[in-house]
Amino acid sequence: DQREGNWSEGLVTYLADYLLKERRSTTEGREYRLQLLTDYAVLVAADNDFPLSGFISRTDPASRSIGYGKGAMVFHMIRTEIGDRAFFRALQEICRDRLYRPATWGDFERAFSRSSGRDLSSFMKQWLMRSGGPRLAFSKVTRLRAGAGWRVSGTVEQTPPFYELRLPLRLETDGSPVLTLLPVNHGLTPFSIYSPTEPWHLLLDPDVEKFRILAPGEIPVTVNSIKASKQLLVVRTDSCLSDGEAFRILLESLGKGKVAVIGEDELDAARIRGHDLLFCGIPKIRSLLPPLPAGITLHDAGFSINEDAVHAPDGLLFLVMKSTYPAGRVAALFQPLSAAAAEQYAPKITHYGKYGTLVFTGGTIRHKDTIHPSAVESAVVF
Repeated sequence: DQREGNWSEGLVTYLADYLLKERRSTTEGREYRLQLLTDYAVLVAADNDFPLSGFISRTDPASRSIGYGKGAMVFHMIRTEIGDRAFFRALQEICRDRLYRPATWGDFERAFSRSSGRDLSSFMKQWLMRSGGPRLAFSKVTRLRAGAGWRVSGTVEQTPPFYELRLPLRLETDGSPVLTLLPVNHGLTPFSIYSPTEPWHLLLDPDVEKFRILAPGEIPVTVNSIKASKQLLVVRTDSCLSDGEAFRILLESLGKGKVAVIGEDELDAARIRGHDLLFCGIPKIRSLLPPLPAGITLHDAGFSINEDAVHAPDGLLFLVMKSTYPAGRVAALFQPLSAAAAEQYAPKITHYGKYGTLVFTGGTIRHKDTIHPSAVESAVVF
């Protein structure tokens, strides 16, 4: 029953795609949850956001991040709130009582409430009826001696509109980590954590258990960063080996088919300002490209990744990097080693949205990688 929104895509994402990862390892489960938050942060903006109760079906990457990704995270938060036994018992109840009949988000709310013995109506209302999510960061964190041990104090800042949640904090120390759940429901929430051994690292939601809007410093740059760009400048350099048709197919697959393509000689500081950049081919002024990721080297006749040289004409490199000028932007490099390679691999790049480094050769993807930054907003190192 879609009058309250479509819950099915989020539930399938959680019970099939996500749960498989979690059962393989806790690390894979955490990485999957982080990817859901990353996709939302990159693809969803104020002009295309809407509440989960308004999700009917996927129409674009942003709606998918809401209905599938945010929906899956809501089920995960319910599970962490009420525990596995109550969570799966409620799902069995839904399956038994609503089989072959319409079901709403309200049916899930009532089943989870009965199973856990808690009224979850207000908990679910804020996640279903409101767009967006909480924005959280540390501020004014101090570490001081406290008798034989240490005390770490500070504040969690939440920008409006405020959400109510129990926020996990983990203090890593010379001994065992100290875990705490901090109730957060307004703008400034002070905390104080005692440790008998010296603390080194304070983490906010370290296992990615809560749906929240990642801070810019937490978001890796990926193919999705180019898809989500509202101010993209596309530059065809003199060294670009792709013909116009293959390059246009790439842009259309990234949702940028209407973006104008300029020549390298048309590029100047005024045009660069305020834009993300996508280069076809290596620019003559190499400083237009940010520093390359570790292990990647560009050559006149190819490139190397982790000392593995690619010179074959069917090779292609696609890189997305944080821009140094202008700061806060991204720059991407589309580097086919022949027109045939561009034609063969250009349509595939869009399917690797969560990665920032792609290498194609020998007819297939040979390398894919994402560099996740460490952000001071969600971590403090003493």
